[in-house]
Amino acid sequence: MNALGGEIGLFIPGISYHIRANASNPAYRKAPRGLDKNGAFVVNPGIGIVYDNRNKEDGSSFAWSAMAITFKDCNDRAAFAVGLGGNYRYYVNKYFSLHGDLYISAYSAQDWETAEYHTSLMPFPSIGINYHLSNMGNLKGITVGMKTTFSPKNGKHSSTGGFNLLFSYLYIGYSF
Repeated sequence: MNALGGEIGLFIPGISYHIRANASNPAYRKAPRGLDKNGAFVVNPGIGIVYDNRNKEDGSSFAWSAMAITFKDCNDRAAFAVGLGGNYRYYVNKYFSLHGDLYISAYSAQDWETAEYHTSLMPFPSIGINYHLSNMGNLKGITVGMKTTFSPKNGKHSSTGGFNLLFSYLYIGYSF
């Protein structure tokens, strides 16, 4: 592994899905960016950064990584996560790769009733697909992708609304 090389990327949160939210078991109906009347689908804007200590010469491989993100929760309040973890990237060919990762993160969000911030350690596993802009002139080393992260419900955080969640992200990275 090259200690000075790796990949740095930005990820942009998109839509969250509250698993099993429906008319008889709604999530948060007052969500400012809710896409349905039961609060099952909500837009959660934000931005995150990730560093992946991967030697791109290794091809399909495991690497450690670190991430930090801030985004608006379903009640339009700031939420934060900082984590360390590992990931595996499998190259289908020189253009496409699949990856899975697992971060153990310090997650902090504001309680909707008391306005106090609560922080806890939470696991965040993800799966994704990437397109590598190889052999495209000045774009060599650029990766674009999508990923889905599972967020387990946590009684300390009203931001999870008592539901397990799936978050979608867009990703753009640069290998050096």
